[in-house]
Amino acid sequence: MSEKQAKPPLLFISNPIQSEPEAKAQKQYYSLEETFSSKSESESHATDATSKRRKFHDMTIDEKLKYMTDMPVIMPKMKCEVITSNQIYVGTVEQCDDEQLVIRTVEQGFKVNMKRENIKDVRLKGF
Repeated sequence: MSEKQAKPPLLFISNPIQSEPEAKAQKQYYSLEETFSSKSESESHATDATSKRRKFHDMTIDEKLKYMTDMPVIMPKMKCEVITSNQIYVGTVEQCDDEQLVIRTVEQGFKVNMKRENIKDVRLKGF
């Protein structure tokens, strides 16, 4: 211990007596029991937040269409595959109402209007 402390000066100079400096050390700490309890609480809050979010393929058709139309403007529109009773359309969702869906197809680039009651499934294809 004495090796780590500073040694007094070899040359004595008459100075007033000063107290030794105090080291500013950490005054607060957390024990392992506290960190585990706080982690378990934070994990329970995280599971509550993720339970509200669902995977795309687990959503209903109405939830999928709402998800596709309510995307932020800064994100690129995602291509999806809309399966109807007659045909399969691949493109981006342009507009969605209570009665019909407007999709811009990838192959021709045309807008296609279809009734929502004819839609069987919606799948994501990517950007």
